[in-house]
Amino acid sequence: MVPTRGTGGAPSTFQEIVGADKYGDQIQTRYAECAYFKGHRRATVTTSAGCADARVAILSREFSKWHGLPADCSARDLFGPLPADLHDLPRRFLGDEFEQGTFAPLDLPGYYRPTATFKDGDLVLFDGMPAEPILFVAELKSALGEPAAELDWDFGTLHVRSGEQPFPDRGITPLVNTDADRLLHVALYHQTTLDAYVRGLRPHLRKEMRPLRA
Repeated sequence: MVPTRGTGGAPSTFQEIVGADKYGDQIQTRYAECAYFKGHRRATVTTSAGCADARVAILSREFSKWHGLPADCSARDLFGPLPADLHDLPRRFLGDEFEQGTFAPLDLPGYYRPTATFKDGDLVLFDGMPAEPILFVAELKSALGEPAAELDWDFGTLHVRSGEQPFPDRGITPLVNTDADRLLHVALYHQTTLDAYVRGLRPHLRKEMRPLRA
């Protein structure tokens, strides 16, 4: 049964949330997502069924069965309403070759500053910081296998050695803390190669401290 306004309480299954989440009633939908996922963050989710399952995986922050952004899903399918002109957005650099993309901040529960990034109007990257650090990194890595590389990254002004761990064949990069036991940031993308990820997808998250002017 799909929940409606005034029913009270959150839905009890992923299917109910997906059925309700068509953006016509965003307040009710977001309440349902927050209330449900708060107690079900470790539920098993598969993205093979398409856009709805991919959206649930993103909202639940459950990536053990993630296999990349679905090729036939638009950003609006996954994240809801976006600006009409995706080319007329702020720009950011991606990858070691500083390829340019445009980006749109998203309004998603469970994340701090989630962002969708586009190249030529096509979604290439979702990345964001979980609102609460995710503690079951070992379980996630066990499900994903061995990362293709362990890269250094910058969490603001903190340099983290070997904390950026791309799984390009799964379309996900967990970015973890210095003890490698907390997920601080996550990047999701289409299945690709390590070289393509490093050259043109890895997010730049470094912040520089500058002295105050007198």
